[in-house]
Amino acid sequence: MEYSHIRTNEVDMSNFPSHMHNEYEILYFLEGDADYTIEGSLYTLRKHDVLVIRPRTYHNLLPKSNAFYERYVINFAADELPDGVADALSELSPACSVGGDPFITGFFEAWGKYEDMMSADRLSSFISSCVPALVMSLGHAKRREASRDTKTDARLKQVLDYIDTHPEQTVSVGSLSERFYMSPSWLSHMFSERMGIGIMQYAARKRMLYAQKLINEGTPPTKAAELCGIDNYSTFYRQYRKTIGAPPRNGRKDT
Repeated sequence: MEYSHIRTNEVDMSNFPSHMHNEYEILYFLEGDADYTIEGSLYTLRKHDVLVIRPRTYHNLLPKSNAFYERYVINFAADELPDGVADALSELSPACSVGGDPFITGFFEAWGKYEDMMSADRLSSFISSCVPALVMSLGHAKRREASRDTKTDARLKQVLDYIDTHPEQTVSVGSLSERFYMSPSWLSHMFSERMGIGIMQYAARKRMLYAQKLINEGTPPTKAAELCGIDNYSTFYRQYRKTIGAPPRNGRKDT
């Protein structure tokens, strides 16, 4: 489990790159002037908003000014939670408002207070122990709708779902446009405009995250390369290292 609390007067975008990872992420927003995208869906952040970002989901912060910015983030794997809590986690809304929930707001207030009082190990234990209750409480929070929802575009949703459910396949703009009866130029333009990333770069990142998940579960890297549809291990090694930021071995790094 990893966590961070950021308070800054200068929002440096190099500290908030667009990325994906194999863990869940819970983001609690307190202050700032920013939007956030999750798989192309846009959310205008308000005080006490919580975003629940699922594994292998492309997301990024979009600051609209240099206003003071504060947020808390927790990253964790679902298998770190009890079974019942993990089931509840999968049902959470991508965005909700928790201003009226004393437990959730109180947890983050306590975190902010304790980080100046506790050792790093004790703070980590405190946060880890509260995550199951946080997840269960979020199940009763008020849902926030996206300002722009990618899922309302059936054509884009088809492409996203296909890439997400076929990480073992090497896709191309041509193969996707043929499968979904779109022109290659229109598909490339539409995808980049709505997602903020090129379609082939997006698909490659998804594939390498799938490989990372397999390797972390014990699959040998050579077998993971095969399961990702890449016959040449040298090619796989280069792509994995470029995307994950480390050689293909156990470990985690955002992409």
